[in-house]
Amino acid sequence: MVYEKHLIGKTVTIRPATEEDAGFILSVRNDKDLCRYIHDVNISEEEEKCWIRKQRLKADDYFFVIEDKKGNPLGMVGYIGEYGADYGEVCRLVSYGNSIQNIETNLIMTDFAFDVMNAKALKGYMSADNKNIIGVQKKFGYVIPDDKHIQDGMEVVFASLKKEDYISKRDRIIKMIDMASSANN
Repeated sequence: MVYEKHLIGKTVTIRPATEEDAGFILSVRNDKDLCRYIHDVNISEEEEKCWIRKQRLKADDYFFVIEDKKGNPLGMVGYIGEYGADYGEVCRLVSYGNSIQNIETNLIMTDFAFDVMNAKALKGYMSADNKNIIGVQKKFGYVIPDDKHIQDGMEVVFASLKKEDYISKRDRIIKMIDMASSANN
């Protein structure tokens, strides 16, 4: 599906992905260093355009491009609400942005999940080796058990976040973003 509004933060703007973004998205997905914690893709730009066209029609599946405040593309992020009416997943977050831009992207998308999509909780998984994102997700309030699983051919850990746990952490995350973005201006 397509959420036509732009999601605007202090350091990033998140907008719906279009076919015109296919080349950029493919370049991000083919960056081996940036995407070392997600599964590989081996498709052409035309195949990526086709995927975007199909994704825009899928119910409860949203795909966005992350831009800096000058409109330069930084990466991509998505939201899937296919776990039923009460659950969703912030996913596909891959970005060249700095740590504050990436944390703000996660904050904006978590707000989107809870406030726009009305999710009661979020579920997801991440590479068991990606210690940085596991640490960030815990700061957001995610519960991440230590047991590992195989998903999409990778060793992963599952995570869940209840809205009330996120709300208890949200103000502290916003203060961190505010301080960092003020220091950079």
